[in-house]
Amino acid sequence: MRFVLRLFTLFALSLPIVLPAQQEKPLGAELRVHWDGFVIFVIKDDVRHPLSVEKEAMAAAIDSVKLLSAKASGDFMYLLFDLTGPSRGQEEANSQCGAGVERSLIWVKLNTVWQKVDSQNFVIESCWDTAYLKDEGAPITFSGPDLVARGRTYRDPKTENTSTNYRERRYEVSYSLKHPESGLKINLITP
Repeated sequence: MRFVLRLFTLFALSLPIVLPAQQEKPLGAELRVHWDGFVIFVIKDDVRHPLSVEKEAMAAAIDSVKLLSAKASGDFMYLLFDLTGPSRGQEEANSQCGAGVERSLIWVKLNTVWQKVDSQNFVIESCWDTAYLKDEGAPITFSGPDLVARGRTYRDPKTENTSTNYRERRYEVSYSLKHPESGLKINLITP
């Protein structure tokens, strides 16, 4: 009996060990973010990659940054951030929108050496321009493979020009998680 058991053990030890295929981590799971001023540091493998968002951010400063999506495709990396900050700086806190909040979706296309190639922003909450439709639910939702946000503005979000007739316009912005290279798609809901 011992002999059979030893033969079986030797045979079992000589078989190759087959482990389940190790799945690659999604890019977003490998990245961390923090910020200093208007520079977001994207950290991958303990290396900090600075990314200036001063042109894209509508806030006077950054209070929080959330990485909503990260995907590499070809020679590019696509990042989508949810950025929040105050409408005004501390020196103007006692004036209009002094306690206000600005919130934007910021899409960034980076090359292989972490340089910004393209970017877009869409304001989803603003003290200056009531952008977020509070009566229509959450500002950002997921609809299948897409992220969707709705906004109301008196500006044209594509050109940032203030409407001369100050008529309310409603917009919807979508972002494809499957095709991040398309960037933010901004559509007018009501003229």
